[in-house]
Amino acid sequence: MKISEYEVFKFGENKYTEFVNNGKTYLLNKEPYLDIVLTDYCNANCWFCIADLIHNKLNGNLDIFKQKVLFAVEKMNVREILLLGGEPTMSKMLIPMIKWLNTLSLDKIVITTNGIRLAQNKEYREALLSSGLTNINISFMNTDIDKQNHIVNSKHILKVADIKEAA
Repeated sequence: MKISEYEVFKFGENKYTEFVNNGKTYLLNKEPYLDIVLTDYCNANCWFCIADLIHNKLNGNLDIFKQKVLFAVEKMNVREILLLGGEPTMSKMLIPMIKWLNTLSLDKIVITTNGIRLAQNKEYREALLSSGLTNINISFMNTDIDKQNHIVNSKHILKVADIKEAA
């Protein structure tokens, strides 16, 4: 597989249209997606993580997110949502958010996760995978367990076997 086959690397295919909001004109990708940071909390302690820079940890509000998502879907033609964190599986609103997003008939509902909670909690994993989620990005830093431990710096270490179990 070549890197150009991955969605994120399809250069030159973006087409833009003007979008006016509050009197300001923006260039908007004709196929925009929306990133939503659900929380800044995380169950790992990666030395490079920017979430550590935030001292007032964020936990989003589902009703406020719903208003903003509806605006993006209805006014900006957003068809794909990416749920992020910190670690999105630490947010109590992740599964309710995904279930609600499914009512909007989106093309993709994606999370980017370190996968630790999915590997450790089968009940949670099954609930998440049956919630209507369409894609999962797993941030797995290294297949060598010692290197992974050094990067994550946590008592929770995701192993290749855990990813297989979560799949």
